[in-house]
Amino acid sequence: MATEPVEQLALQALDLARNSLLVNLRFMGAAFARLSLLPVPGATLATDGAHLRYDPAAIARLYAAEPAALARAYLHVVLHNVFLHPYPGEQVDAARWDAACDIVVERVIGELDLPAARTARAARQQAALARIDAVLPLATAETVGRAKCQVAGERLRAINPRIDYQAAREFYLPENRDFLFAYRPTLVVDAIDTVTAKIDLAVQCRERGIPLLA
Repeated sequence: MATEPVEQLALQALDLARNSLLVNLRFMGAAFARLSLLPVPGATLATDGAHLRYDPAAIARLYAAEPAALARAYLHVVLHNVFLHPYPGEQVDAARWDAACDIVVERVIGELDLPAARTARAARQQAALARIDAVLPLATAETVGRAKCQVAGERLRAINPRIDYQAAREFYLPENRDFLFAYRPTLVVDAIDTVTAKIDLAVQCRERGIPLLA
């Protein structure tokens, strides 16, 4: 098969995958449009925050085998950008950061449960996420009524006794953000439910070069 037809097929497949997702995620049109397509033979599907790097032949084969698998992979990459995952700090363990970010993104995709992204692999992933939840529960009989930030910090300390964390019982809002950055954090975990505050936190962390796990 000639190179040009393969590249054209890959572009068509990516376009179809994107459109199938935007049927249910119209508000994410700008997030998809932000990534410039960058064909790189032999590359894995990935992003640097500005480009969507892909192997045309691999994309064409994936779409032919299972269209939903390509749609899911495409959404996976875009969500990494939405959550600012490509911008970790220098002190972050890259392998662990990548694994944690992948878990977060796949959990979000699973919760969205979009028809266009339902794959045979998804059921196995949900089972794996359920096992993680079972091993690391936050809500237990002992923790009911306690501040979530304190319980989460204790859980982190149980996993890694050397971790240094600060638990602040404050509601993060754009007008009171200074309390958080006064701690000089090297990593921020976003568990915010308010959209305005969530966006402000992402912007502030990016401007300060602080990794954000959302």
